[in-house]
Amino acid sequence: MKGLFDELKDAIYGDLIDDSALRIAARKDKKKGIEPYNTVFGINLYVTYTRTTEDGTLVATPSQVDSSLILKAIRNTMADAVIGSIEDCMEAIIQDKEPGLEPVHEWKPRNDEVLFVLTTRSTINGAGVIGCGPLLHKIHKKIGDYYLIPSSVHEVLIAPVKHLKEIDIKDITDMVRFINLTEVPPEDWLSDRAFMYDGVLH
Repeated sequence: MKGLFDELKDAIYGDLIDDSALRIAARKDKKKGIEPYNTVFGINLYVTYTRTTEDGTLVATPSQVDSSLILKAIRNTMADAVIGSIEDCMEAIIQDKEPGLEPVHEWKPRNDEVLFVLTTRSTINGAGVIGCGPLLHKIHKKIGDYYLIPSSVHEVLIAPVKHLKEIDIKDITDMVRFINLTEVPPEDWLSDRAFMYDGVLH
């Protein structure tokens, strides 16, 4: 009987049936015995191969990947990225509706929005978007310099610097820290620090 790693190895290193299943995942701690392919903002990035099983969705991490698979995973994650204001997301949750997130390339931020949620359509491992430099740059072209807060492995918060007169970045990081401690399982914690993205240094 084949184990999970054998199946994964066959899928990735043998005949890759569906390379659209490759995505980027972000983790705070290194996975035992697996080296990240990159580290961004002190966060470890891995390529995952996702497949749906009879009892749900299975996300597995290969021990080795080549550069072509990394590029495919980055492209897939970028194509899957969605963004929206945190106010719209909270309102949707309260009303038991789908969050109003839209693809980054279609997104038109309003001037009165001060905090955004960036993730993927499935929201699973959505913080992997921080491994997509062109995506972060595309957001920068729309809102200018911003703080990026990888709040959990599933999403990233974005706060435009131009709105910091209206909202204190320390208040945001304190809020993220509180939510992580009270609502988020420890295995899903990523960071409560804010990282500046200025469109030049990254």
